Amino acid sequence: MVAEPVRRRVVHVHVGAPKTGTTLVQDLLYANRSVLREHGVLIPGTHRYAAFHAAVDLLDISWGGVLDTARGSFDAVMAEIASWPGDVVLSNENLALAVDKRVRRIRAALPEHELRVVYSARDFARQVPAAWQERIRHAYTDDFGTFVHRLREEPDEMNARRFWRCQTWPDVLERWTRCLDATTATLVTVPPAGTDPEVLLGRFLDAFGVDPAWLPDRDAARPNPGLDPVQSALLRTIQVELERRVTDGAVRREALQGAMVRRWWARHPGPGRVALPEQDRAWADQVTAGWLARLREMDLRVVGDLADLEPTASDHGEAIDPDTVGADAMLELAVRTLADALEEHQALTAERDALSAGGGQETGGARDRVERLYRRVRRQA
Repeated sequence: MVAEPVRRRVVHVHVGAPKTGTTLVQDLLYANRSVLREHGVLIPGTHRYAAFHAAVDLLDISWGGVLDTARGSFDAVMAEIASWPGDVVLSNENLALAVDKRVRRIRAALPEHELRVVYSARDFARQVPAAWQERIRHAYTDDFGTFVHRLREEPDEMNARRFWRCQTWPDVLERWTRCLDATTATLVTVPPAGTDPEVLLGRFLDAFGVDPAWLPDRDAARPNPGLDPVQSALLRTIQVELERRVTDGAVRREALQGAMVRRWWARHPGPGRVALPEQDRAWADQVTAGWLARLREMDLRVVGDLADLEPTASDHGEAIDPDTVGADAMLELAVRTLADALEEHQALTAERDALSAGGGQETGGARDRVERLYRRVRRQA
């Protein structure tokens, strides 16, 4: 009797792109990692940020001081994957930035595995403002008009070059497939705005070979809201001031992103949206057409529909330019933000005082309340 060939362990390497629902799927995969292990699927790492730290370590980028903490994370994650007897999903959107020699480190670390590249993309015209908003969350200070101008006219400028490296769909797929000698490349398309998030989640799970029933905890996803025009303008103004003060990166990660953007602002979204100005729409359409033509010539599995990546007629409405937001609108938002901060500070102070003043069972109850509040705040951060 001829023995059946041994099935190779599969690693689905999800390499981005940023702002394509990655936070949603990563949170849910990690929250359900114990159940997934029972089904033979590993989500590597001992904490929620393990894949991010591994990516930062692989890329060898400071990332606001994160690299100091992340040193050694890549080797640790690769060792965990190598020792796992089943399949793996490794997902971090920053991997899209990796140049060839960084990508090949993964192939070298996992010589016995079948590596499958997964890349997620959405309408380029929606992606440009989303990318600018993501950058102003992370210390970027250029206004929206300058950002778009540099994408168009200065592609070698540092931030423009980073954008093109991780957002040029066919380039990312070709680079990762070639360098990993991957047998399969999969493109997940993000459906149009307003679509039920379960649709996108289902596409990711299909790409990873994961049964949706293996994710019983569906409440773990952190909010990762987009910014309205006033929020975008005020956030950039604050970043300019923090840049002047040479502020520690933790202030931006914890206070600015965790508290202000994800908690206080998420509760009070304003009207309107940031969109490409009308004069840049033809350029976006031309870029999209070129990329789609290249994708159609590739040996590629598409989960979703390439039509999702074509700019829709509804996107061609008049753009709301965050660079024109006035001081009065920003002041109104700043006052509401300060009030939210004061209320949260008072709640935390009251819990702290109860813990300090209590004793015995009373102290235990206060401690439990503090821990519950802390966990809630950290989960939303």
